[in-house]
Amino acid sequence: YEQYARWGSQSKNIEGSFNYAGVADPVVDALIDKMLAVHGQAEFVSIVRALDRVLISGHYMVPIYYQPEQWIAYWAH
Repeated sequence: YEQYARWGSQSKNIEGSFNYAGVADPVVDALIDKMLAVHGQAEFVSIVRALDRVLISGHYMVPIYYQPEQWIAYWAH
């Protein structure tokens, strides 16, 4: 159930969830459902790889730092 907390649509707006990127995609939800229902390792690996490709293609950004000022480096020589 960890994948629901990290990538599932229902966890997008829950404060304290690990869905920092705000993923809310029905394809991701369907792949997580399939991943939890599968019984064979080969099919599991295929579904996990598909989930990985969908997440990578989503272009999500997780802000990890905020600097209210802009720093510029220059050489006065």
